[in-house]
Amino acid sequence: MIPTRILCFGRLAEMLGHEREIGVPEGGCTVAELRASLQQEAEGLVGLLAGNLVVAIDQAIASDDANVLPGQEIAVFSPLSGG
Repeated sequence: MIPTRILCFGRLAEMLGHEREIGVPEGGCTVAELRASLQQEAEGLVGLLAGNLVVAIDQAIASDDANVLPGQEIAVFSPLSGG
């Protein structure tokens, strides 16, 4: 696992902090797997993480089956987050 920085915004940032690191396999993982890893680290956020959470990879919105590679910029926010 390679430590990869995740930027959190909105309500998620209030709960997890604005930045955190998560281990991403060298070959990458899917956005869905990334969500599962976050859920394991942050119990009590299952509903928020399973809901309408938006994930962006290198500033582009990504679907659950998109591949996340170590070192990419990953941002996580709710769809109604403000700037």
